[in-house]
Amino acid sequence: MLNDLKTLDMSHNLIKVFDTVPHLPELQTWYLDSNLIETVHVGDHIWTYAESLQNLYMRNNQIMRFAPGDLPLDLGTLKVLDLSNNEIHCDCRMKWIASAVVEDKANRDIVLKCRYLSRVNGKDLLSLPEEELNCNIPPGKIIFIVSMAAIVAVCVGLIAFFVVRSIRRRFKIRRATKSDNK
Repeated sequence: MLNDLKTLDMSHNLIKVFDTVPHLPELQTWYLDSNLIETVHVGDHIWTYAESLQNLYMRNNQIMRFAPGDLPLDLGTLKVLDLSNNEIHCDCRMKWIASAVVEDKANRDIVLKCRYLSRVNGKDLLSLPEEELNCNIPPGKIIFIVSMAAIVAVCVGLIAFFVVRSIRRRFKIRRATKSDNK
């Protein structure tokens, strides 16, 4: 019934998973902004059901990462793909995207801003060098975490020691007081 629909706005609808595409052969612009979308799996469906899609907006959602077949990056008609203000994790699991989009990047407006890791926060995922997309923890961070864990363990041990010592003293005082009363 919606064969001639050109623009579809499904923003602000509390959608959590985006994995179904209705049959909209003439759809050109689709807004899915400000939902709760965490998971995207529409790559294959777009080819079949919305083959003329030019603009896909999924801003202000909770998307963390996606696999190579999840987004319609290979859809020839797609000119704009905007995933800004999401929770995109730019780590080693996202290295594939640079090679997936490089070919036709000049004719498209693809916005994929990193949110995590902190060193790449706010940067464009497509412009990051491959070395930045790693899953290794820097040695300085490991030393800091281990040091903090050791300090916490010592503090907990000292607190436990003083609590046990205090309880023993009170117990000795009570026992001494009972002995004096008898």
